[in-house]
Amino acid sequence: MQREGKTWQIAQLPEIESAFVSLDPQDGAIRALVGGFDFGRNKFNHVTQAWRQPGSSFKPFIYSAALEKGFTPATVIPDEPVVLEAEETGSQRWEPKNYDGKFEGPMRLRTALAKSKNMVSIRILDAIGAKYAQEYVTRFGFDAERHPPYLTMALGAGSVTMWQLARAYSVFANGGYLVQPYFIHKIVDDRGNVLALAEAHRAGDEALRVIDARNAFIMDNMMQDVTRIGTAARARPPRAQRHRRQNRHHQRVRRCLVRRLPTRAGGDFLGGLRPAQDARQKPDRWRGGAADLGLVHGKDPERRSRDAA
Repeated sequence: MQREGKTWQIAQLPEIESAFVSLDPQDGAIRALVGGFDFGRNKFNHVTQAWRQPGSSFKPFIYSAALEKGFTPATVIPDEPVVLEAEETGSQRWEPKNYDGKFEGPMRLRTALAKSKNMVSIRILDAIGAKYAQEYVTRFGFDAERHPPYLTMALGAGSVTMWQLARAYSVFANGGYLVQPYFIHKIVDDRGNVLALAEAHRAGDEALRVIDARNAFIMDNMMQDVTRIGTAARARPPRAQRHRRQNRHHQRVRRCLVRRLPTRAGGDFLGGLRPAQDARQKPDRWRGGAADLGLVHGKDPERRSRDAA
């Protein structure tokens, strides 16, 4: 683009936009929120207005419902194929698969959640009842009409906003309380007088408890496995290899330490070399310990004068 002899380069704007939201699970205070790339270009807030399928991020709420029905993290569920014929679905044959296309047989609920196994999630939902799960997820602030009571709900086929999902996950983090997120804490005038103050309900005080504290604790513990050994662990960058700092003296000691041997003809002799047993020995222990560096670098003046005498 040229104008009055000047040239501007038009920046390439992204065609796909994402969003980010972070909140305090104790009182719902919004710490960070990004609703799009450029508000001047698009005023659509992807955090509060975009309804999307949650996918596997919806599975923890199905597992939480299973805990209410008597399941435990050690309950074994088979990770095997599930096939529903057209007569059961009312439309066409449904044959879901795991993300990696593999089946690993019977496994615990804890392992199934960490590995995000679709077949296990479907079997859990079928065992507790889709209608019960639909009513249960409303405790976390989800809309029942946007999550039809079908087995596809186990795979996150409903619709949620990021705002709802962040609020729902905070229930597991704060011990089972549903908090109300808010943007503005207070508004004051030019003299410091408070004009408006947010009515924040903290978890454990005035916030509504929606699930049992034991349920929240177990789910929080199980989801830690997702980031430690599960699907989220693959997205974590490899840990940088740590190199221990070594000075030249430690490197020399590591290469060779000499064993103190019995004297022959009134003097020490160089017997043989052996690998270092402990390269981190302190200098004040070398002379009186198992290794004597004087045998490598020559006798010290004190020993030479004693041998000459």
